[in-house]
Amino acid sequence: MLLGLHTYSLHLHGMGQNWGGYRLAWEPVWDIFGLMDEAKKLGLDGLHLTAADLGSTDDARLRDVRRAAEERQLFLEYNFSLDAYDYDDRLTQTMEQGIAIAESIGSYIGKISMDIRRPHPVCGSAFHPKVIPQLEDIARKAEAAAPVAQNAGVRSNK
Repeated sequence: MLLGLHTYSLHLHGMGQNWGGYRLAWEPVWDIFGLMDEAKKLGLDGLHLTAADLGSTDDARLRDVRRAAEERQLFLEYNFSLDAYDYDDRLTQTMEQGIAIAESIGSYIGKISMDIRRPHPVCGSAFHPKVIPQLEDIARKAEAAAPVAQNAGVRSNK
């Protein structure tokens, strides 16, 4: 079993997304490289991170992140949102963009937050008429991104 830490856990240290829209009044304690060093000190095997943690998603930065994770023998899981504009626009990517970033940093998992807008957030509204069209749209996006995922080496667990 591998043990990883999601950067949401470190929001008050300035890592991860602006949870619930709350923005910190101070600078982050670590950048992604300092966080990797801390993960190794704690004996963790990897990190679950977002674009907010990367600092930038330009090609050179993504190569540096991948190299740093490999040097420290840490796995990376990349989490991205399809529509996080309401609380942290750094997280929003298309499926194609998220897959490309995950591949670039050597992530073996790209996790997609669908960001469904539910009419009744406290109760399960999975079959609500306002939810179904959103799920259908996400399914269309996934079908369109399937060739990109396949080219990146994404595979099913089936």
